[in-house]
Amino acid sequence: MGSLVEMINGISSQRSRMTSGGDSGADLITATKVGGLSLAYSYLSDAEAYLAAARRLDEGGSQFSPKYFLLCHAIELALKAYILAKGGTEGDIKKIRHDLVAALSRAIDCGFQPANAKLREVIQRVASPHADYSFRYGGRWTHILPRAEVFDAAVSGLIKDVSSTVIDNSTILRIT
Repeated sequence: MGSLVEMINGISSQRSRMTSGGDSGADLITATKVGGLSLAYSYLSDAEAYLAAARRLDEGGSQFSPKYFLLCHAIELALKAYILAKGGTEGDIKKIRHDLVAALSRAIDCGFQPANAKLREVIQRVASPHADYSFRYGGRWTHILPRAEVFDAAVSGLIKDVSSTVIDNSTILRIT
């Protein structure tokens, strides 16, 4: 399965082919928000972008705090995308704020079952420094954190799991 952006581009090109018979709107696609699904797509797309940005930091050498901040935010966005895709509201996800443990708990309540067995442990380890902004502002390190490759794999697996849920619920998205 490709990224969410690739999927949306595919839908757009299909729409363009379907309406190319003289329709002046052939290059336009309009998605109507139904049940928070378009917001779920947006959150998931951003989670993919944060993961990609974290991986690009590896190319320039060790960037510990920025990389872990980006990966934590990718977790937060992906879990919130899942909650939205399962019928949650913007109000529901605003109540969670930046609490990764609460986001995981709420997603599990909505039926989420992580494929990566390490995801829960990773979230437990990074939740506190994410919530207290340690990755943003530094300071003294008193946290036991996962290794970067374990963290990356957990986030990548989470995004893959959530992508299938958001895409499987795509029939709720009205495309005109």
